Amino acid sequence: MYLYHVTNKENFHKILQTGLQPSIGHNSSHAGEDKPMIYLADAYSAPLWQTILGYRYALRIDMAGLPEPEKYEYDDMTEYMYSEPIPPERIVPVRLADRPRAQGQLCVGYIHTLSLFSLQTAIFLDRYADNDKMRQDLINWASTLNEVLPRLHWSQMDPEYCRKKLIEEGEDGEYTLCDTWMYSKERLWEQIRKLNTPTTDALYEWIKDHLSSYLNVNTGGWCK
Repeated sequence: MYLYHVTNKENFHKILQTGLQPSIGHNSSHAGEDKPMIYLADAYSAPLWQTILGYRYALRIDMAGLPEPEKYEYDDMTEYMYSEPIPPERIVPVRLADRPRAQGQLCVGYIHTLSLFSLQTAIFLDRYADNDKMRQDLINWASTLNEVLPRLHWSQMDPEYCRKKLIEEGEDGEYTLCDTWMYSKERLWEQIRKLNTPTTDALYEWIKDHLSSYLNVNTGGWCK
């Protein structure tokens, strides 16, 4: 079985010389991971992780005969975690296929993530505004979104499919970022600006500037 590891230029050359070592890097630390691991992906998911993380370089790992890595599935993506060193003789550099359709699906998935973020923000402001930990968690989440959203291949997303998904989510009883918030005339995503921090303001402005054609989709839904 082959799995893939994506990385930056500096680590790319080091890995080819010395192999992969379990570690807690910037991204895993930011995600709250506290156990050193090697993060891998299958051939389908690796280009998507490359986009999310902003890494240009990829390595193929020959996993034949090695212990089975832990497998985690996230919607249309898969991630593997491996806790043992991998020697350089099992590692070769590769160029990953772009997979435009999958990149477009990834964008739709992040619009769903923005819906979740908008809902959690609105609930926080309505019920838990004095909870400093919840506020900081939202700011940290917004910071991650600010890093990832500009990296996504938005031109490869099908606009009509995205609008259809928003309507379907609304019809299925899920909240979307374009739902009306409670009894106001405001949309759910507009609650983000009320956090009033530089990080969340930047996210609000990015949504307004880049997703304007989706922010008034009539899902028939409202949040309370």
